[in-house]
Amino acid sequence: MGRAVKTYIRESAGDLLRRGRKESHPLAQARLRAFYLYRSGQAVEYGQIAREVGYERHAVGQWFRCYREKGLEACLRVD
Repeated sequence: MGRAVKTYIRESAGDLLRRGRKESHPLAQARLRAFYLYRSGQAVEYGQIAREVGYERHAVGQWFRCYREKGLEACLRVD
């Protein structure tokens, strides 16, 4: 088994989905989709989420750490 995510996502699944549809940057879209999959209960492990969004498990783990430490807005900033 993979590592389970232990993050409380404050935004609702619907809000994340709507925001992801409006987002233009592919990386920000992937991050929002990852948070949506977790919040909606469709995926609970980094590996599952990574396969769904097409990024490495390690990257997904970094996104969730960023969310826990800095919040959603910081995670969506793409430099």
